[in-house]
Amino acid sequence: MLNEGYSTLKTKAGRDWKQDVELVAAMHDEVDGELEFRPDPNQGWRLDEAVRVASSLADRGIYLQYLEQPIRVNAHGSLAKLRERTPQPVDPNEDTYIAHNLTELIRRDAIDVAVLDMTPAEGITAVRQLANIAEAAGIPAIHHCAFDLGIRTAVIVHTVVSVPGFDLEPDTVYYAWEDDVLVDNLTLEGGAITVPDELGLDIEVDDGKIDEYRIGRNRFVVVGSP
Repeated sequence: MLNEGYSTLKTKAGRDWKQDVELVAAMHDEVDGELEFRPDPNQGWRLDEAVRVASSLADRGIYLQYLEQPIRVNAHGSLAKLRERTPQPVDPNEDTYIAHNLTELIRRDAIDVAVLDMTPAEGITAVRQLANIAEAAGIPAIHHCAFDLGIRTAVIVHTVVSVPGFDLEPDTVYYAWEDDVLVDNLTLEGGAITVPDELGLDIEVDDGKIDEYRIGRNRFVVVGSP
């Protein structure tokens, strides 16, 4: 990933906190500290385990870009305690999907970075409002990745470059797709996606690709009124 031009690597975690530490440390050492890391256990650690992960990495001189949703949602007091006990930034994600949680996390001093997503927020306008809340609190935001094909990736790219508050690079797995459902795939070079500059999203969906990759059709039963 470093050789491809990326500066940050997000990794999954959460099954075994000791193994998580060793994996991040091994990757850090392999690139001589030239990559930043975003471990994401998806709520998979307890508070004590998250403290151990954060402390163990700091003891090795490894300082993460952030820990993403290290413990379960709606545990804002525990997140605040974690922030007090570690120099590693804490970055709730699933917590921000719940109405008013971002404001509550800010109020409780339980957040360093906000991972936002337009889908649970229900649109570009709504996620822009969340980014504005984070920016007003002096908290950087990034946009989440949901293993997106070109359509949603294009929407994310346009959003993060046009909305103040998105200060860190969004997550993406676009580099890993063998194919896409667009007529012309988005351009990805040197670890960056080129922002389309024509009207709208400047993408065209390939209907043939949609048919090719379709895995089923919804079937409905019409029920008459009694």
